[in-house]
Amino acid sequence: AASGYATPEELASGDVGGDLMLALTALVSLGALGVTALFLRWGDRIAWSALFATRRWGRDTLVGLLVTILQLGLVFLAMAAAGWLRWESASPPPPAGGWALYLPLLVLGFLIQGGSEEVITRGYLLRTLQQGAGLPAALIVTALLFAVAHGLNPGAGGLAFLNIALIGLLYGLVVVRFSLWAAVIAHASWNLLLGILGAPVSGVRIGALFEAQLQGPEIWTGGAFGPEASLITAITSALGCLLLLLWPGWRACLRKRRTALGMARAPEAEETRNSGDLRETLSYNYARTPSPPGDGADDPPHPAGRSAPPARGPDPRDST
Repeated sequence: AASGYATPEELASGDVGGDLMLALTALVSLGALGVTALFLRWGDRIAWSALFATRRWGRDTLVGLLVTILQLGLVFLAMAAAGWLRWESASPPPPAGGWALYLPLLVLGFLIQGGSEEVITRGYLLRTLQQGAGLPAALIVTALLFAVAHGLNPGAGGLAFLNIALIGLLYGLVVVRFSLWAAVIAHASWNLLLGILGAPVSGVRIGALFEAQLQGPEIWTGGAFGPEASLITAITSALGCLLLLLWPGWRACLRKRRTALGMARAPEAEETRNSGDLRETLSYNYARTPSPPGDGADDPPHPAGRSAPPARGPDPRDST
């Protein structure tokens, strides 16, 4: 705009104000993440570590990056080969300090935005829904909710809805096969690479290293929504889902993840339960110890309906 501020029409178009929209989305995501934390702590008593459920942070980071690089690489390669995509140099980003300051802010913004969406949908909602409806239904429902959440983005349409749902299903399978952290990295790196290479991110453009020019049939290029509304993305997402479903050891992994997602509990809750059992056992032993030797008929019942520990026999050592 001539005044230096983006008008509502420009913000809605996604051509101007993408950086501002990313910043606002990150703030909203942090708020939604805080609400989820309250549900985890006071409602479900689930620890954050139980949602991520991984000790292989390095491996899962590489998995997430690999998922994005392979899929987005195939999408861009197909578009470029068909002559529908070309890149032009973009103007420097507006903030002072250039890319040395701007790129870390983009990484942080997309990590917050994408990570929050994954924690809420493929972390909390997936685990909660699978307890009542089963894991397959939970994967489908969370994928559809993920697509609905992007339905108001500029340029969204039927194919965009289908693609976002397929990507959501793909990330859900990544969670089941690897971990939530792998899905967080895949989601954040997808948005980041789309953004810095100049393609629209769900209909929104940000400051970029290059400017991607998408010219061709919208069904293949995605139009104003970007590659996420392209039929090529639908094909690569479906292939990714199929690959993960055919991965060796999938059934064993599915059984293990079904248990992990459904029975995860906060460490402090488990510790409290164990300490309660210990207090019950100690109380039983304390009540039983001063009883005079006899047939055991007057012994107090063992707590929680468990059988009593066997009584000790006479001391085999000679008495002095």
